[in-house]
Amino acid sequence: MSNATCCSPVCDRPAEIRGLCKAHYKRQAAGQPIDTPVRNRRKADEPPASCAASGCGETARHRGLCSGHYQRLRSGLPLDGPLRAKRKNGVPPADCSFPDCGRPVAYSKLCKTHCECWRQGLPLIPIRDLKPRTGTCAAPDCDRAIWASGLCGAHYVRVYSGTTPDQPIRARRRKNEAAPPCSADDCDKLATGSHGWCGSHWVTKTGKGAEYSARRRARKFDGPHEHITAADYRAMRAATGDCYLCGEALADPVEFDHVIPLARGGRHLMVNIKPVHRHCNRVKAARLLPDIREEVMI
Repeated sequence: MSNATCCSPVCDRPAEIRGLCKAHYKRQAAGQPIDTPVRNRRKADEPPASCAASGCGETARHRGLCSGHYQRLRSGLPLDGPLRAKRKNGVPPADCSFPDCGRPVAYSKLCKTHCECWRQGLPLIPIRDLKPRTGTCAAPDCDRAIWASGLCGAHYVRVYSGTTPDQPIRARRRKNEAAPPCSADDCDKLATGSHGWCGSHWVTKTGKGAEYSARRRARKFDGPHEHITAADYRAMRAATGDCYLCGEALADPVEFDHVIPLARGGRHLMVNIKPVHRHCNRVKAARLLPDIREEVMI
């Protein structure tokens, strides 16, 4: 057996394959340079070496470093940074570093909820306790029940989103409480939201009606379409006896619906328009027929 050593300039191991030791031969076969040292194997009776990083007493695993510092070396991070402390088996986890949290640490010295807020860039605020709270909200002029951190649900969401909690919130209507009347003059309908208007006046006041008409007009003439007159609609109504959605006889008021809605890519053509009841048209809206089979009897 030859006593030659590995031909790598940084290795004194005995040559085994083509003038190289086994480790450098594997590097050469993989296309890697052979002028870098390889990890020395520890003998059976030799104690493990310590990590070469300053202030680290862990056992060396790769290239004279422990697993944590070796991952830092591969990531290009400095080796003098602190590592995450490993918890021993049987030792309970520490508490979250957020004041008065008390939940166990999950990562980065924070509990699971606070760590998720930190990752998403949200402010770290007290989280809701599992035990029910009693009392009223601490926000001024609010008599709602406490949901978390001394605040009701609405004010807690405001604090969580970065809004000051001293601004008034929308008053919720009770389950059995009647809706207030519309604030528009000479209107006997009920308000549908916190704006104080009915649905029709809300569309008019906010300009949503003009916006919706313009968008619908653009969809109607964007592609192949037919010029359908009022006489065509009257002829279509006279030739049709039943609503194609519910199957019952047509009765006024009657509307004309696009079978494939314009918002879904349908065209303004005679073959795509059918007379329907107003109620059925409101139920269908901008949906397709398979989506409303359980709501209207087809």
